[in-house]
Amino acid sequence: MGTVLEEERPNHCATSLKGPVRLWLQPSTFRGCGCSLALLEAVAAADTRKIGHVIALKAVVKVLQKQRPLPMWKTVCQDGKITVTFQVHWTAPEKKNNVSNRFIPTNSERGDQCAHPPKETISPTHLQPTGSSHSLHHGNGGPVLETSALAMQRTESNPRRRPTVVVVGAGFAGVGAARQLVQGGLGDVIVVEAGERPGGRVQTHHLEGGFLELGAQFLHGKSELFHFAQRHGLLREGAEEEDEGPLQDTLLVYGNHTFRTPDAVALDPQQVGHNLKVLEELVGRLVNVREGGEEESSDVTVSVGQFMQRLYPHYIARMVGDAKVKAAMIRWLESWMKMDHAATAQQLSLAGAARYRYEEGNGVQETRGGLWDVLQRLLQDTLPRCRLLLAKPVKRVVWKDAAGVGVTDIDNSNVTTGRELKTRDELSSGEADPGSARADASSEAQPRSWESVSAPVSDVPVRVECEDGDVLLADHVIVTPSVGYLKEHDDFFLPPLPAGHRVAVDSMGFGNVAKVFLLWQVGEKSTAQTASCSATQADPAVDWQQRLLGSGVAGVALLWPQDMPVEMKSAPSPQRTSNGRHWYEDVCLMEFISSYDPCLVAWISGEGAVVMESVSESEVKDVLHEILVMFLGKADLPPPSRLIRSEWYKNPYTRGAYSYLPIGVRLDKQDQLSQPLPSLQDPVLQLAGEACSTKHYSTAHGAMYSGQHAANTILRHYHMQ
Repeated sequence: MGTVLEEERPNHCATSLKGPVRLWLQPSTFRGCGCSLALLEAVAAADTRKIGHVIALKAVVKVLQKQRPLPMWKTVCQDGKITVTFQVHWTAPEKKNNVSNRFIPTNSERGDQCAHPPKETISPTHLQPTGSSHSLHHGNGGPVLETSALAMQRTESNPRRRPTVVVVGAGFAGVGAARQLVQGGLGDVIVVEAGERPGGRVQTHHLEGGFLELGAQFLHGKSELFHFAQRHGLLREGAEEEDEGPLQDTLLVYGNHTFRTPDAVALDPQQVGHNLKVLEELVGRLVNVREGGEEESSDVTVSVGQFMQRLYPHYIARMVGDAKVKAAMIRWLESWMKMDHAATAQQLSLAGAARYRYEEGNGVQETRGGLWDVLQRLLQDTLPRCRLLLAKPVKRVVWKDAAGVGVTDIDNSNVTTGRELKTRDELSSGEADPGSARADASSEAQPRSWESVSAPVSDVPVRVECEDGDVLLADHVIVTPSVGYLKEHDDFFLPPLPAGHRVAVDSMGFGNVAKVFLLWQVGEKSTAQTASCSATQADPAVDWQQRLLGSGVAGVALLWPQDMPVEMKSAPSPQRTSNGRHWYEDVCLMEFISSYDPCLVAWISGEGAVVMESVSESEVKDVLHEILVMFLGKADLPPPSRLIRSEWYKNPYTRGAYSYLPIGVRLDKQDQLSQPLPSLQDPVLQLAGEACSTKHYSTAHGAMYSGQHAANTILRHYHMQ
C-alpha cells in the first residue's frame, strides 16, 4: 500500500495552496507507476491521515488533471527516497459530509517507514522540467540520475523523456520503421509480430540446395532497398552490370518462353517475339499516362482496361499471325497484367496507375539468397536496440484521439511474456528462419520474460492488447498489417479510426496472387528420355529442364481459350470463381526458377488464387501436372514429387497479396492512409505498409519507405530529425 512519507507546503492557508507540493515516496510501493499523476492517484487511494489542516489529495489530483498544460514536476533520488515536486495552484473544495477521510500523514505519524527502504527499482518515464538535461533511469541497485544528450525538454506536445513506440508487424514496413527509430535515437522500440517468423509477406522457404520465394521476390529498380542489398553483397550475380535506365513493366523477358494452347500447339517464336514488342509499346502507354501524356491520366472513372480497349485496334493491326493468335496473345496480356497488379485491367484505376513511379535503373532484380536475407540484414542493424516479439498477435489497439478518448483506465500490472529475439546471433542462427516448417511446440525455445513498458496510467496514449492477454503501453504505435487484414477488422482500433481513414481502408483494392512450386527429383525422367540421357551429364537438373521445354526455354505461357472451358480429369473439386471458371484457368505462367533445380513455379492470380488455396494439395499437384502434359503434349512426363504453395489469402494476417487503386476511388483516399492520428502535431497512431506508399505501392521498397516515413514523423515530433 502506498504511503506518503513527508509533505511540505509554503502556504498554510486551509483553503488554498500555491507553490510546490513536495512528496517523499518509497520506491517499492510505486514501482511501475512512475512519478506522475498516476502515482498521486495511488497515494490518494491509500490509507492516509490528517496533518495540520485538511488537504484532500484526491482534490489535488483532479486539479492537476484539469490544468493545461500539465504542471511541471521534478524528481530527485537520495538516500532511498524519491522526491517529487509539483508546481500547483489549488483551492480546496467545499466540505461535504460524504468526503472521503483519506489524508496525508504527519511526520510523527509515519514513524520509521524510511529506516530501511527497499531496494526495488522503479522506471520513471517523464521528462525533467524545462531547462534541465537530466533524466531519471532505473539501475541494478535503484534509481540513478544520469545526463542524456537525447533527453528532450518537456512540453505539452512532448510529455515524455524516453518515448516508447510499439510497431505492429515485422515485415519491411515494420522493420524499416523500427530501424529508422533506433538509428534516430529512440531506444524504446518494441516490434510485435503475429506470426512465428519476421518478414510479413516476405517468405523465403529454404531447401537443401536452394530456396523458394513464396512471397515478395523482386527488387524494383535502384531503390534504397536495392542499394542496401548491394552494399551488403546480397544481390544475385550480374545484377549490378545490367543496363541502366528507367524501369517499367516489360514483356520482352517472356521472349524466351514457349506460348502454348491446350491442344499442345506452340506459337511461332518469331511471331511471339514480334507481338511481344508491339504489346510492350502498348503497355508503354501506361508509362506515358504516369508522365501526364494522356488526357485521361487524371480521370478516376476510367479504368486501365477501358484505356487499353481504346488502343487495341491500332496495336492489334500491327501484330502478326491470324486473328486467333492475336486474340490469344491479347488475352494472355490481360492475364499477365492481372498477375502483375493483383487485379484485372477493368478493376484498375487509370489515374491510380498514373500515381505509381518506377525507380531508376536495373529493372527487376533478385537476391542471392532471397529477400529474407535482405530483411534479416535490416533486422541485424536494429537488434538488440529494439525488441522483437514473435507469435504475438495483437487483438486491439486502444489509443487516445484528439478528444482524449481511449486509454483512461489502464491496469499496468501485467507481466508480459513472448518469444523474443534479442541479438543478431539469435536471428542468424535460424531461430527466426521462415523457410523451415513450423516446429512442434516441444522444440520451440522457451518464452523469455520481458518487462512491460512502465508508464503513468493516466498519461499513456496507446494500449496494445495482445491475443494472449498481455498489454503493451506506449506513446506511439505504428500499425503495419495489410489492408486486407484491416478491411476485415473494424474493431482493431478503439476508438475506431476516423471516418476518413476508414473510408480509405475500405476504398483501397487488395488483390490475390499465388505461387505453386512443383518439385521433381533430379533422377526422374520419362521412359523415352531415359534412353537418351547421358551418363556423364554434368548437371542432370539442367538436362531435365532442357528436354522438358527445349534448350534456352525458361517457361511456358498458357493461352487459354476464351469461351470454351477446359476440363481437367484430375480436378474433382466443384468450386468455381464468380464467373463460373475453374481456378486453374487463372494460371498465367509456369516457369523455371534459378534458386532451385528442377522446379517449375505456376503463377495464379485473382479469384483463381483464392479457390486454389481452398482445394487439396494433392488436387493442385495433379491438375498442374495435367496442364503441363496437355499444353506440352508430353504424355510420359512424370508427376512432380512434391508441391509447395503460398497461401496469402488464407493467412488471417494478410488476406491477400498486395494493394492496388481501384476504379472510381479518389486518389486522396490513399493519401489519407498515412496521415498521423489524431494529428501531425500529435502522432499517436500511424498506419504504414505498401498500401500507404502513394508512389511505390505493392512493392517491398514501398513498404519500407512507408515505415520510414512514419518513424520520421515521430522523430520530428521530438526534434530528433
